Amino acid sequence: METHFVASAAGCLVSMLSATPLLAAPVNECHRPADCHSLAVACRDGKERAIDLPRALLLFEQSCQAHFAPACAAAGLLYEEGRGVPAEPPRAGALF
Repeated sequence: METHFVASAAGCLVSMLSATPLLAAPVNECHRPADCHSLAVACRDGKERAIDLPRALLLFEQSCQAHFAPACAAAGLLYEEGRGVPAEPPRAGALF
């Protein structure tokens, strides 16, 4: 049986089968790049949680390191726009 994951209202990834939080605190507990990306988007946009750009960037970068292209682009935009970090166009370009 396949387990499906969703972002809970608290911003934690939750297994639909067990309702167990998968990312309650440490970023390194996120195991699936797409799930890390989804949580990063919620952190960046403030959906159902406070905006947390540093955490969003960490999650985007972790997902990008696992070759999840949408996360690389999202991290690149944060660096390009200087959102949550100083603007670094060369670093942004490397992520696109």
